[in-house]
Amino acid sequence: MSGEDIPLDARTVTLADTFDVLTHDRPYRTAWPADRALAEIRRERGRQFDPNVVDAFLGEFFEPNPRSPTIVAPSPACVKRFEMILRFFRLARIDVNS
Repeated sequence: MSGEDIPLDARTVTLADTFDVLTHDRPYRTAWPADRALAEIRRERGRQFDPNVVDAFLGEFFEPNPRSPTIVAPSPACVKRFEMILRFFRLARIDVNS
């Protein structure tokens, strides 16, 4: 599968998981600062990551950069799905850590 054939949930989870992995320490490497992780995500927009999902992620959590012409308005469906998945992640982490 590729592109739109991949379910939107899977494309969203992939981006959220990637950001989480990059910004947290792992046994094999130290965490990247958020700005480095975001630069990597922007670089892979349209290649590894769905552009709409990247735009929703950046628009939801980070200030838009007017100097970055690659960031466009995400579709409302993408934003809603991303918000639902992130809420799930937050709840799962609370349950796991409590």
